[in-house]
Amino acid sequence: MTTLDANRIHYGEIMVVGSFSYHPVYHARALDLLRRNIIPTDLVTHTFPLEQTEQAFAMADGGDALKVMVAT
Repeated sequence: MTTLDANRIHYGEIMVVGSFSYHPVYHARALDLLRRNIIPTDLVTHTFPLEQTEQAFAMADGGDALKVMVAT
């Protein structure tokens, strides 16, 4: 676990942002499962081109989509 100096963050007006991503091997595995029709593609309710990534995140955050995909 990482410790942070709360005073430095507060008085230095530093913003701490968390981030998470799966290892690329899991992305490859998921794509393989989709290609072999093992995962039903109808779970993906919305697809956006890479240029509309911001709209894709807004859709995913809005609660009206089951799974949002950004495709190239």
